[in-house]
Amino acid sequence: MLSLRRSLQHRFQSLIFSRSFRNWKLTKSAIRRLLRNPVAVIVEVGAADGIDTLEFLSEFDHPQFRIFAIEPDPRNIEKFVVNVSDTRARLLPVAVGDGNGVSDFHQSSTPYSSSLKKPNVKLLQYHWPEMKFDRVIKVNVATLDSIVDDQRLEGVDFIWCDIQGAEDLLIAGAKKTLRITRYFYTEYSQENFYEDDNSLDKICQLLGPDWRLLRDYGTDALFENWSLKNACN
Repeated sequence: MLSLRRSLQHRFQSLIFSRSFRNWKLTKSAIRRLLRNPVAVIVEVGAADGIDTLEFLSEFDHPQFRIFAIEPDPRNIEKFVVNVSDTRARLLPVAVGDGNGVSDFHQSSTPYSSSLKKPNVKLLQYHWPEMKFDRVIKVNVATLDSIVDDQRLEGVDFIWCDIQGAEDLLIAGAKKTLRITRYFYTEYSQENFYEDDNSLDKICQLLGPDWRLLRDYGTDALFENWSLKNACN
């Protein structure tokens, strides 16, 4: 009976992937179909100026849906406050790392490329000549576990992670959170754009055996918490 249920779930997921995952990008509508929960809890790490946050809010239109948008860059925070007024979104002005405190933050001239990790400027500018890193500021840093505890979250349906090479720091500080999270979506890199950058293999190892790679998008990957799925079954 259990194997039949899993087979049906895999068929359902394949239907989602074939109809909703276009151009090797995970869309917000695909996430909604995957979660099948209109009152989902989403943690968006690296919310930038709130553009993705707005897409989530539009796709999940239930009044009890919640998204926790985490962003440390003061320039992006200023834009986020202007762009996002929906009370279902909570902005947390902090960087996610492997500890709590204050850390250097390498600001990029573009709004989506700043990082806790030291950038490989030469390599980044080879691909994006307009990109510059001429400022290092101090930002508050917190582990995802401490953030989830502070927000009193009992479970997380989906983590959207876009933090420019600092994925390993997030995972190191999210041991408790990852145990109560259903899906984890993250960037990865094979080119070391940032110091100690994270390949897909490295992220798989860091997540451990409880997590299953659902789909590799080339520079992003979607993982499922298989232990949590089995517990629900």
